Amino acid sequence: MMDPVLLTFLFLFNLVNAQTTSETAEFQKNLPAEVIWAQEGGDAELPCDVEPSAPGDRINMILWFKDSTGIPLYSVDGRYGGLERASHGAMVHDLGQRSNFDRGPPARLRISKVKKEDQGVFRCRVDFLNSPTRNYRVNLTLITPSAEPKIYNPDENVELKDIAGPYRISQDIRLVCIVSGGNPTPNVSWWLDNKMLESNSELKISGNQVSRLQLGGANKHLHGHKLSCQAKSADHPVTTTLVIRIFLRPNKVEIVSPEEMFSAGQTKQVVCEAYGSYPAANLTWFLDGDLINYLPISVISIGNTTRSTLNLKPIMEDDGKELTCRAVNPKYPSEYIETRRTISVAYPATAEVEILSGPMGGNHLREGETIKLGCKVKSNPPPDKILWYHESELLRENGGELNLGPVNADYAGDYFCFVRNREGAVRSRPLSLKVQYAPFCKPGTEVRTVGAMVGSTVKASCEVQVASEEDLKFRWTFNRSREVMAIPSASVHSSGSTSYVSYKANTEYDFGTLACWSTNSVGHQKNPCIIHLALASLPKKPEDCNVQNKTRDRLEIECTAGDDGGLPQQFLLQVLEEGQLTPSFKLFSLEPKFKLPGLEPNKRYDLHIYAKNSLGLSEGAVIISGVSGPAATEKLTGRGIPKFLSKNRSVLAVLEFSTFPSSFPLLQSTVGNSGKDSQTDYWLLGGVGGMAGIALLASVLTYLACRKKQKREDVPLNNLGPSVRIRYPGENNSDYYND
Repeated sequence: MMDPVLLTFLFLFNLVNAQTTSETAEFQKNLPAEVIWAQEGGDAELPCDVEPSAPGDRINMILWFKDSTGIPLYSVDGRYGGLERASHGAMVHDLGQRSNFDRGPPARLRISKVKKEDQGVFRCRVDFLNSPTRNYRVNLTLITPSAEPKIYNPDENVELKDIAGPYRISQDIRLVCIVSGGNPTPNVSWWLDNKMLESNSELKISGNQVSRLQLGGANKHLHGHKLSCQAKSADHPVTTTLVIRIFLRPNKVEIVSPEEMFSAGQTKQVVCEAYGSYPAANLTWFLDGDLINYLPISVISIGNTTRSTLNLKPIMEDDGKELTCRAVNPKYPSEYIETRRTISVAYPATAEVEILSGPMGGNHLREGETIKLGCKVKSNPPPDKILWYHESELLRENGGELNLGPVNADYAGDYFCFVRNREGAVRSRPLSLKVQYAPFCKPGTEVRTVGAMVGSTVKASCEVQVASEEDLKFRWTFNRSREVMAIPSASVHSSGSTSYVSYKANTEYDFGTLACWSTNSVGHQKNPCIIHLALASLPKKPEDCNVQNKTRDRLEIECTAGDDGGLPQQFLLQVLEEGQLTPSFKLFSLEPKFKLPGLEPNKRYDLHIYAKNSLGLSEGAVIISGVSGPAATEKLTGRGIPKFLSKNRSVLAVLEFSTFPSSFPLLQSTVGNSGKDSQTDYWLLGGVGGMAGIALLASVLTYLACRKKQKREDVPLNNLGPSVRIRYPGENNSDYYND
């Protein structure tokens, strides 16, 4: 059985084909045509009026024809149930397959994926059941897009790309848009974002569409907005868009780093940001109005934000200064904005002692006056401690002021304050106070006893402590029993702060007390310096002798001095091998201390220690028995000079050996107690000349000649101590020892 659609199509073909070609062409020519625009590749909708003119009428058939072709392109058969149940038929060629009827409303033939060859005149024929047949003519035309609009700056005749401007504030914006081509003729319009603007003019020049736009008075609100020129052919727009740029001043600048304290001499970054400027703002730094161009600065710009990082390394003097960050658009150099911040710089304290109140003489005081000192401190952060010192003595803590007085001699000297904060500590320069006071005895010399013999002349002295020797005067008195006598000025001699007197005790009744008085411009000495004249006697032997610090190189003996008998005393150490009566050697010292090197190893010694003054040796000695010599030390006998003697010529000692022959009287001296001790001591003088026959001295001279010549000087004797001395050839030794 044949397909009903095919039967219908054949019926229509025969029906239409019965009409002559000339009739069809003439009929189509006289029908009005509606132009329908379509874009190639898009869809086209061809309208057709299918509404019956009489009520109750209905559609039997709808036929679509293209150009003068007598065969329908598309058919809709509604004879058996109306449009709702109508059958659709299309030509099997390409256009027919891309066509589809939509009954709407409104009714239309939709052609998908329109091609260039689809252009032409389409006729819609509608057959009704009762009403006359209706024909509707449509002209399908493809749109030809225009070229992309070109926007120009008419003042510079330059085509603009992407950006319009930049413009200064209040400057007029004048632009020209030129569009070429396009079918239908494009309509040119201007748009600000999504709002259409009124263009000043629109004209054709050489087949091109030209549109001019003028916006008066650019303002900051236009910055960043989109300005478009649109060429629209039919419903197909082609657009060129520019972004408006306005030269903008920065609207805000701030130092974004936290407000923290700086440390003097240490670098810390400070960050400043400016916003709203176009182009990016220039940022500059100032410190108390002075441009900072000597420190590293880095700048980063992102959009309309500019960030500047300053590596600031302040010094103490920068504390409290004002740090300024200035932002300016170079297009508006005089219209800058800035922000300020006062910086706080931590630094170690500085201190200075100053006189807050006191006498007119400043730091020169008289005994009994008062003075107030202040510690002038510059410190950030504030100090956590202030200490006051007089010389090296701590006076008080945590006080900026120091009250002194009434002053006396003890107040004289240097005063300074010590200040500390978290950055460090400092001691001020000292302020020296000069105190004028009445003289008094030098401490330690207030009362002394001097031994003398009948018929001898005593040379006594007294030394006073005084701030200035100017106007210093002395007087002496002698007190014997109840009798007080003034010493004649002829017997008194003064030099500086010391006064000397010569006094002769002719009989035992001439012993008594000398008193030394002094006076200056401040006042009189309250208590005299006392010197008791006593009949001289032999010294007492030392006490509390002990062997100390025994090492492989030496041992030390230390005693306490006994009574000196009123005369200067020395101390004698005799070293005897155990069981011997004759000393191997002797040492003299000005103090009861001895450093004894070089004892012969594997032997034991007895040590005898005496005191000695000009009257002789002490009665009895301190004896230390059974002292052993350290191992691996050099022998200290008459067969050789100890090593320490060859290295140190300034040793304060006298060595006495028992091996010199008695035929050399120059080397002999008698030490005894009123002639009772007949022991002969031989003194080592170590000289040149007259000793050539002595083998020991020859070896000494040979040894010394081989050594480098060096200037004679006192050398510290780390192995002997300060109390020992060697007597050298040619020296007058009577000042040291009175045998």
